[in-house]
Amino acid sequence: MPKDTIDPKKQIKKAERRKNEVWFETRWKQIGGQPYEAQYRYHPTRKWRADYAFPSVKILLEVDGGGHKMYWKVYRNDVEKMNAALFMGWQVFRVTTDMVRADDVYFLEKLKLYIQDKC
Repeated sequence: MPKDTIDPKKQIKKAERRKNEVWFETRWKQIGGQPYEAQYRYHPTRKWRADYAFPSVKILLEVDGGGHKMYWKVYRNDVEKMNAALFMGWQVFRVTTDMVRADDVYFLEKLKLYIQDKC
């Protein structure tokens, strides 16, 4: 595929990722969640980013998409990233796109209270 051609699979993945971001950001605001940083670069030398971070309490939140369960390499890379974050003192929480699509805010409510207790 020529460089100037847009890959339709990448467009779909990007659109799905954006839906998940909108879901989180909207629900987090609705429940009065604490300020966060999106696409937070938490590692000093690697280009790794977490979907969402609460740096003051060293908490990362990852929203795992379908590729995580279908592709071993994606899963393996995420395990490496999350283990590195844990070694650096971060707590890592993960939600799945299934949880996102179910519009389940139970976890977000618990996370909000957990962060509140850490502050």
